[in-house]
Amino acid sequence: MQALVLQLFHEGHAFMPRRVGLEDFRRRHWLSGESARQKLASDNGWMAGLLEVFEQAALPVQLGLCTAAYPGGSISAADFTALKSALLESLDTALQTQGPFEVVVLLLHGALSAAAQTDPESDLLQAVRRRIGPRPLVGVALDFHGNVGEGLVAAADVVVAGRCYPVTDIAARGARLASLLLRRLGQGAADWPAERRQALRTRHVRLPLVVPVSSTQTLVGPFAGLASRASALEIELGLDDLALVGGFPFADHDRACVSVLATGQPAACRQAVRELARLAWRRRAELQSTLPGPSELGQWLREPGQGTLVVADAGDNPGVGGLGQDGTLLAEVLRSRSRFAAGIHVDPRTVQLARNAGVGGEIALNLRRAGPGPSDLSLLGIWNARVERLGPMVYRNAGPVMPGVTLDGGAGAVLFIQSGSGAVGHVLVASERIQGYDTQAFLSQQVALSGLDVVLIKSSAHFRLDYAAHATRTPGPAMRMADGGGWSSADLHSHLGGLPATDGNSGRSRPVLPLDALDEESWQALIDREPGMRLPVDAVA
Repeated sequence: MQALVLQLFHEGHAFMPRRVGLEDFRRRHWLSGESARQKLASDNGWMAGLLEVFEQAALPVQLGLCTAAYPGGSISAADFTALKSALLESLDTALQTQGPFEVVVLLLHGALSAAAQTDPESDLLQAVRRRIGPRPLVGVALDFHGNVGEGLVAAADVVVAGRCYPVTDIAARGARLASLLLRRLGQGAADWPAERRQALRTRHVRLPLVVPVSSTQTLVGPFAGLASRASALEIELGLDDLALVGGFPFADHDRACVSVLATGQPAACRQAVRELARLAWRRRAELQSTLPGPSELGQWLREPGQGTLVVADAGDNPGVGGLGQDGTLLAEVLRSRSRFAAGIHVDPRTVQLARNAGVGGEIALNLRRAGPGPSDLSLLGIWNARVERLGPMVYRNAGPVMPGVTLDGGAGAVLFIQSGSGAVGHVLVASERIQGYDTQAFLSQQVALSGLDVVLIKSSAHFRLDYAAHATRTPGPAMRMADGGGWSSADLHSHLGGLPATDGNSGRSRPVLPLDALDEESWQALIDREPGMRLPVDAVA
């Protein structure tokens, strides 16, 4: 017996006009075999957990095509076809030269967005299932922010998703997926009658609720309570696995919502969904809340206090599809009297100006709005800056979120600014989009974080862990989130229904909060009609 693992990982922002192409996947990684094992088995990610459990069980594992791209816009139809063809070619080669396989695993995101494709990952998984036939077990791993498709769940046997945001659990979740597949393999699942296998497959149920990414944190806030209850229900009801999936709101189709993935006895799965749905309904107002904006940031910077305030610009987070170019909140800092550090601002033009000027040279830093709507790219102001450092904006995470992963922002620069209002500090500027949620973003560029009034970063949740030691502001809170109005804004009305989706989707077939008015009865009726809520005629005891 042996297993085959494939990876195609991308989170697509269906409203962002800038597309993601094949070159973005090849730039991040495009590997197979031993080279994929060497890179992905050591980064504390999905693959690491999966391989550890399979290897402990002495199950040989082959790695087919493994590729990923940084979050961005939709993939063109041609590039999706090329990606799908490459993955299936890798599968066919493995089947011919190394097969047969009793287990096939796909590491996906769940929020892939591709032009002219209503559900690209379901399409991909169904193609894999047609290639391998009904007998092998199929396992799928999805990101916490996946938009799960019914076709994907129907083609798989076991589907698990990340359960933590910030992401600290994916190695453990990869191990859980491997353990569930091994258990079924040992129980002879390949020879189960079709109705038994169907009944015990992972169930997926959508909740009619779209939640801003910033409100899906599982450390603090209303979603944390939901996630905690899901973990307790898994134990109480004896489920194999239960995950509350935050969903990715920047899409315009029915899959883009909060959902539940439940693996185990059908009746227990349905009971778990009902309780989580009731709890989500009670907390719906908190879950839909937006964030403070630039004026509130200005007020925070004027408040008396001591120590460092850590502020995350959740509205321009490259980790969930933001461009990293929006200067709205940075401009507010530069108008204050704060000692600061800010980054990572993504602006290839400014990096090139800095390279032309050289270390010690002076350049003009132009800050612009870079979000959806008519104000996109409007000028916010110009500040004089001295080039203090030049070189690659490359560093290796050392904190608790995806430790050991290398982030590469391409050519970079560190600018020193002393503004006319009295603000003094450093701005990290990169050429490529990366999220500076780890303090190594600053420390690798020799920018100290001690003795500052404010540290401004572009993140939604990941920053909370590694920056906590630097958040010393009193009176508190010393860590806050704000929204400059970029492409990852918590104001979903600036995207949904207001901009054309670049993946070709054009709306929803069913109501969803906050876009539609729902009462509790209609909310529950929508959930009850979900395919995953139906009990089989002969439910497995």
